[in-house]
Amino acid sequence: IAFARLGKDAQALAALDLAIALADSNRDAGFGDDQRLGWEFERSLAMLMRPGRHKESGAAILETARRSREQLGPDHPLTLRAGLFASDYIEDQRARTARVREIERATRSPAFEKTTIRMHALRYYAGTLSRAGEHAEAAEAFASAYELSTSSLGVDHTQSIKLQFKLAESLIDSGRADTGAETLRDTLRRAHDVMGPASGTLTGMQRRAVNAYLRAGAGDEAIMVARLFADNSAAQYGENSIPHVSAFQELGRAYIESGRPSEGLETLRRILPLREQQWGGDHAQTAYTLRAIADAHLALGDWEQADAFAARAIDALPISSPSHYLAGITRVLALRNAGRTDEAAGLEDRLRDDAVRSGAPRHITDLLGSSE
Repeated sequence: IAFARLGKDAQALAALDLAIALADSNRDAGFGDDQRLGWEFERSLAMLMRPGRHKESGAAILETARRSREQLGPDHPLTLRAGLFASDYIEDQRARTARVREIERATRSPAFEKTTIRMHALRYYAGTLSRAGEHAEAAEAFASAYELSTSSLGVDHTQSIKLQFKLAESLIDSGRADTGAETLRDTLRRAHDVMGPASGTLTGMQRRAVNAYLRAGAGDEAIMVARLFADNSAAQYGENSIPHVSAFQELGRAYIESGRPSEGLETLRRILPLREQQWGGDHAQTAYTLRAIADAHLALGDWEQADAFAARAIDALPISSPSHYLAGITRVLALRNAGRTDEAAGLEDRLRDDAVRSGAPRHITDLLGSSE
């Protein structure tokens, strides 16, 4: 377990395999079901971090959660902790949400008041609230989880930093843009100081922070963070690597949404051949670039080019993807502005039909309704 906490997953797996084998070969030595199941659970988590073993790890987590519930009871700490991680592998969204809420309620008891199990339960619970669009409630739950993490693990612990980042996002999404942006600044500074610029966790945060700053109306900071993301990705993965090119995708989008479409278009046109080379012309990742280029042309009043690039993006994106509809809305607007109103109306009707058929998120159907 100590190896796992240090990020040495191969050593952790070897040590846990040995511990489980010793427990099996010495059943009279006093090893309880909870201890052995605990080792199995830690082994499945260590496996999760090994390349190519994610599916195997998920199956092991689900099995450990099931056995713990049967052997130790529904309110045992291991059952609750394993149940939270196992919820990531429940495909039915309603069942997943119900399981997380059940565990969160169970951890409200005084026995779990200031424990890491309560912290993890709040973290998962906040995530379900956020996905449901209940952003104010999610921010409250993330704040409670962050407080527990800092008190038990410390403010500079990786878990605390990740929770602070989630808190910042939820504050922005709940309408508290200024507070959220300030929290985000502190989180990124802390992540840089604690993890260093070459950390994959930091670059992952920088990528998401671009969009968070844009949602907060802080375009200049979004551009600044996108540039840092590009610099750190180049240092970590190499020039023109997939993460490095992805950083320029974020930078191009940040330029467009900050009212600088010419700079955005220049950035995105430069990386489009690299995206096509890395992903293929009809891959969703390439389509995201095509859609962003269409948005840049739309902002610049070039209706013909906006239509052409949006059409390519629509063709490459499945109707299950929200970006399919966002590209569609861009094309509808381009067609309308070009005076091709019948084509725009026909496309809009098809998009609405596809949205209903695919069960598109509420914000997408709202956007389709407001694009008239």
